[in-house]
Amino acid sequence: MERHYGGVGTLARWVKYGRAKLDDMLKQDNEELDRLEAERELDAAERPWAHSTSEVPTLDEVRQRIDPAAAPATPAQEQVEFDAQQRDAEARLTKIREELGLGGDERPPDA
Repeated sequence: MERHYGGVGTLARWVKYGRAKLDDMLKQDNEELDRLEAERELDAAERPWAHSTSEVPTLDEVRQRIDPAAAPATPAQEQVEFDAQQRDAEARLTKIREELGLGGDERPPDA
């Protein structure tokens, strides 16, 4: 009696073919996923404020929204800006006092 194994060989080829197609599809999907992740990382590097998870933006995020070329301010830069604002405020206050005739060092009665 002769046995016939033709169907088993065909089945093995179809399984091999299916596995090759599945491997190819997974490889393509992984490459596309890697590409999309790289694009997202690049976008996050260019626009960090767009990928923030906090509800309230930080001062640096707001600055970058206004001027994308602006570098994040260091604490020293912020202190310099604050000092300049303080000097401007003092100059305005001195001018107002002179206009009101209070003199340079005199304080108003309610101060």
